Amino acid sequence: MRLKELDGLRGIAALGVVLGHLFGMLSKDHWRWLQDGPAAFLWNGGSAVMLFFALSGFVLALPYAAGKHLDLRSFYVRRVFRLYPAYWFAIGFSFLCMKFYQPENLAGLSTWASSFWQEEVPLNQTVKTLLMAGPGFDTHLINPPVWSLLIEMSVSVILPLIIVICLRVNGWLRWLGVALACVAFAYLQDRFRMLDLFAAGVLLAFYQDRIRAAVGRFTLGQQWGLLAIGTVLYSSNLLGLPELVRPEVTGLGSLLLIVSALTFSPFKQVLQTRPADFLGEVSYSLYLLHFPVMLITASAIVQQVGLVPGWIVTLGATLALSYLVYRFIELPFQAIGRKLGRSSSKKIAIPT
Repeated sequence: MRLKELDGLRGIAALGVVLGHLFGMLSKDHWRWLQDGPAAFLWNGGSAVMLFFALSGFVLALPYAAGKHLDLRSFYVRRVFRLYPAYWFAIGFSFLCMKFYQPENLAGLSTWASSFWQEEVPLNQTVKTLLMAGPGFDTHLINPPVWSLLIEMSVSVILPLIIVICLRVNGWLRWLGVALACVAFAYLQDRFRMLDLFAAGVLLAFYQDRIRAAVGRFTLGQQWGLLAIGTVLYSSNLLGLPELVRPEVTGLGSLLLIVSALTFSPFKQVLQTRPADFLGEVSYSLYLLHFPVMLITASAIVQQVGLVPGWIVTLGATLALSYLVYRFIELPFQAIGRKLGRSSSKKIAIPT
């Protein structure tokens, strides 16, 4: 079930992660007026990841909220084939880039930019990275943005429980069951601390018809206000809020942006344009690949061609490579996952 407006929202958020990391490479005196300006929410990478989590919960739950039977084996097979193939390519590509990396050419950029790929990657960390699992998994060593993939894959294992709760109970018992599950898993394991964002997306999927009907009665001004409030809350990490509440506030803003994308025609039309749709299609590969491309291009050409041309090359190369990975790795393996998932659908099904 593909909603182009949500793909577009994800794509723009993924581009924001890329831009945020490019800004992170700059020294303190570079373009500070732009980095801290009113448009900073557009390259707010931390908030974008919270949006990814809420979107994942919503999109994964949507078919089951619409009445599809939940088949566990099919669910897990599809998630593995969705997440791992492009991820493995990105890890291999990162190792290849390390061979040609020249950190001495990063003079003038931030200390953060020169803090990566400075040590040999131990074999046990390579194995943990490839499995996307294991205690002591140091996501900083190879491709730092994969920290969120560790959470995504871990949560995917238990997300069917949240969906089952929403399928089996209604009213306040549904909300209580989901809340208790989130608290329990977050207490048991730190990697489940963001489960509440996924669960909020699941709940949104189950209540979306009511929410669409309610927002559909809003005036034009109220719909613009909803979008504005969502944007402000989404940017909570730019507002100086306590770190303890930022993920939840950002998550609430993300939910409001999803609702606006589904219900507010001007916003939906922007998200359904071809550029936004293209970013949505390649968003996963874009997220996985931009960091190694950024480091290798920064070390190879920025000193020679300058910062802005270097950025242009980085963006162009990342988008081109992301499309190739999407076209020749993501789509074929997703098709395999769907085929294997269908073949298992008669074996382990949870009736709704």
